[in-house]
Amino acid sequence: MPCRLRLITFGWSPEFVYRHIVKLPPPPDDVREVIVLVVPESQDRYSKEKFEEALSELRKFLSSIGYGEDLEVLALDPLAEPLRVLSKVLSHVLSKNCEEVIIDVSGGLRLYNVVLAMLAMFLSEVLKVRLLVGLETMPKLYEMPLEAFKLLNRLGRVHYEVLKLISNRELSSVEISKHIGRDISYVRKILKQLTRARMVERIQRGRTSFFKASELGLVAELFLELKLRNLNDRQPIPLKY
Repeated sequence: MPCRLRLITFGWSPEFVYRHIVKLPPPPDDVREVIVLVVPESQDRYSKEKFEEALSELRKFLSSIGYGEDLEVLALDPLAEPLRVLSKVLSHVLSKNCEEVIIDVSGGLRLYNVVLAMLAMFLSEVLKVRLLVGLETMPKLYEMPLEAFKLLNRLGRVHYEVLKLISNRELSSVEISKHIGRDISYVRKILKQLTRARMVERIQRGRTSFFKASELGLVAELFLELKLRNLNDRQPIPLKY
């Protein structure tokens, strides 16, 4: 049976997990789901009692919606080196043999949040991975664009020129081609790449498509400016889809 694994950093507050479960729909009936709470090993009586209290509340909630049997706790040494923590979590992920992994770093220990974010980057090379984060003061969960981050190092000067040009305005592919002095077919290929990477938004008006850099595109533009400044990159590196 196919498997989906959720890794959620967990401390003393079950609210982050409540939000995660409520915001994300359950998998199809033919997909088994496992929820793993990544927690620090209790170092004293007080922290152990607080953790057990929060875990008890969480188990009751998950059990009431059918998740009780698939809840696991992965306790890690809070004083361990980050790479040792990463190794242990990765070993646990491999043991589950799941095709999809969802990682939520909204709560819990900061060290584990960073380690699991690194894990998401590694796993995204070989598995379907989603990295989520939320704030205490906001109910929304944000999904980090892992695929786009991986593409950044493969973008070059022309991608930068296009993103800079449409960073604060909407232009058609013909207008972009004229501004940067590139063949229209090449510009359309670049726009297709950037749109797929969610760095560019496409706006349709009648028969004409206009393009504008997204929030992610603005980040990519700044990254590419820094890259070109330091590496003196003169040629774009084509993406492969």
